[in-house]
Amino acid sequence: MLSPRLLSLTPRGWILAAMALFLMALTVQYLVKISDPRRGNRSAIQRWQPQLLGLEQGEDISKEYQYPNPPVMSVLLLPLAKLPSGAMAVTWYLAKCLMALAVMAWCLRLVDPGNRLPWWIQAGIVLLALRPIVGDLQHGNVNLFIFFIVMGGLVCVANRRSACGGVLLALAACCKVTPLLFLPYFVWKRDWRFVSGWAAGVLLFLWPGVMPSMVLGFEENQRNLISWYREMVHPFVVEGKVTSEHSNQSLPGLVFRLLTESPSFVEYPGGIFTPAEYHNLLALPPRVAKLITQVAMAAFGLLILWTCAPTANRDAGDRAEAWPRLAAEWSLVLIGMLLLSERTWKHHAVTLALPWAVIVSRAWLADSVIARRWCVGLSAVAVVGMWATSTGLLDDRAAKLGQVYGGYTLAFLSLTGAVVVCLKSVNADPVTKNEPVAIPSKAA
Repeated sequence: MLSPRLLSLTPRGWILAAMALFLMALTVQYLVKISDPRRGNRSAIQRWQPQLLGLEQGEDISKEYQYPNPPVMSVLLLPLAKLPSGAMAVTWYLAKCLMALAVMAWCLRLVDPGNRLPWWIQAGIVLLALRPIVGDLQHGNVNLFIFFIVMGGLVCVANRRSACGGVLLALAACCKVTPLLFLPYFVWKRDWRFVSGWAAGVLLFLWPGVMPSMVLGFEENQRNLISWYREMVHPFVVEGKVTSEHSNQSLPGLVFRLLTESPSFVEYPGGIFTPAEYHNLLALPPRVAKLITQVAMAAFGLLILWTCAPTANRDAGDRAEAWPRLAAEWSLVLIGMLLLSERTWKHHAVTLALPWAVIVSRAWLADSVIARRWCVGLSAVAVVGMWATSTGLLDDRAAKLGQVYGGYTLAFLSLTGAVVVCLKSVNADPVTKNEPVAIPSKAA
């Protein structure tokens, strides 16, 4: 018999409960994936396990294995790596399921603090955000973990705890570089409490790295940090090298793949990098392609300056009324993390959960018919771009060609336009239409 407490769940609560059941049902598929000896350990966390354990033996895992994250990420995963391989993979999967539920709850709460959106609109937001989440869960990567930390920091900022938010977002950036894009945004907003929290986070998690140094020792942490910089940061930032394979859906990846003589498919016979196919439309020099990406990055920065008001978030009046606009501004930065990175795989797009929530909620709530149509139209373009890369809908070759020509890159650009429309249409009272259908129950 169902308890009265369970029956009193709000529509949002039921939607999140349904999402939890769906993710739990996928556990069976995940178990088959990680236990099939013919496939080997296809979960990323399982592939990293010997590398993470080697960290304690003094191995330079960035240099020897091309481990992609700074030392603090390795230290955070180290306790998990000491479990048996299967137990580690399942524990990581279940933990990330909880993270996925938390970030969806936060996203819905930020765009709809009064819980007034119809249940089917909220369900639509979850469905649009779900595919990259499932992809990251099945892949066993760290993207949901990073997004969980980022959203936790943003929720702290929304609740006037900017210093705490700065520490959390600094941790996210110290685990993976792309959240660094939030720092200039908060400097532009003149939120100095956030900036001070960020500075404290860098000292704790990166350099001198108090937390990882307590596990590895100061000298070992510095050695790994320098090695990570040389292997992962220096080639892109200084040398202008970009991963051009078809799976890279970032703007730099697309520019180099289509505008320079860079391979879209590669093979590794005997472990040797060997170009297999090219699909470039032009043969520009790499320095020209680098200049194009730099101009695009500068343009995106100017777009943020144009759309985001240069005032401190803590001065934004009533917090609940300010949340939808803040969520839209943060969505623009989250899309920038995907669009401007050196490499962006499809499952990195878990961060689109907040942009989808912003766009769908504004399409429903906006007074302007023009704004609503733009949101719907640009969202449709984004969905088509993502579908064009789907092996579940298309045959494998067609889906890979969809990646070659940047299906997800198109989606990121379309969603950027939709978020800009949202920012230009949102007003002080985010709920001004459809009051008769508002759901009166309290927020989940």
